[in-house]
Amino acid sequence: MQYRTLRPALVGIVALAITACGSSAATPATVVPATAAVAATAVVEPTTVVEATTEVEPTAEVEATAEAGATAEASTGAGAALPADWQRIEVSGEGFAVALPPEWEQIDLSDPNLTSSLNDVLKNNPELGEQFQGQVESMAQAGIKFFAFDASADGTKDNFTTNINIIKQAIGMEMPIETIEQANIEQIKSALKTEDIESTRMTLPAGEAVMLRYTPTMATGAEGTSTTASITQYIIMAGTDMYVISLTTGPDRTEEYKDSFDQIGQGFEIVK
Repeated sequence: MQYRTLRPALVGIVALAITACGSSAATPATVVPATAAVAATAVVEPTTVVEATTEVEPTAEVEATAEAGATAEASTGAGAALPADWQRIEVSGEGFAVALPPEWEQIDLSDPNLTSSLNDVLKNNPELGEQFQGQVESMAQAGIKFFAFDASADGTKDNFTTNINIIKQAIGMEMPIETIEQANIEQIKSALKTEDIESTRMTLPAGEAVMLRYTPTMATGAEGTSTTASITQYIIMAGTDMYVISLTTGPDRTEEYKDSFDQIGQGFEIVK
């Protein structure tokens, strides 16, 4: 069978360092080029873009996805039942809904009064730091479709604010999840110099997906400094659309958030 080879234009990740109130780190800096430079507290901006080129037969490199990382396959069926107190947030204009723990707070990036809303958020969550407002406004300008953070007392720790962001990409054609997996892993390796990438293909209620977990060390805005983040991503193909769910926390909190992150990914819905 023939299908189109994909040339990754901006595949996978624009990883960002994290700052919070009291941190000595400077403003976070992106580590790979993007359509817009976005810095956000404890945020990974997944600017997954692929370009269709000419039709060719699959190459061995694309087929041998197991070589790109520690790849496994899983089927989650209907997904684990979500806790009864979780909140379901629907973004009908983008065709998806996401479920989050009750302590998490969404910031509506499409709000025309975003600046005022952010002022209120900072009053209630001063630990987010004074850079938070400009960072979130930059995300809105870059076209991020959804952003929320853990607003609990432990949500911000060691200069990391645990958070989620979601983008939607109209690919224009269906493509094998193996191709998506390969392209993203190769881009992560190249951009973030990270080799230890856990990759699992799965079937979610929302569609065919690949889950990536990795812990890159990234440069911050302060010269000569760096930070490490724990990143979990769900990349879901739904017809000709791709959804990228990025969940970020501090490097020492991977196990603490693992179950919640998995439930968020499995509870993601496509809304018609």
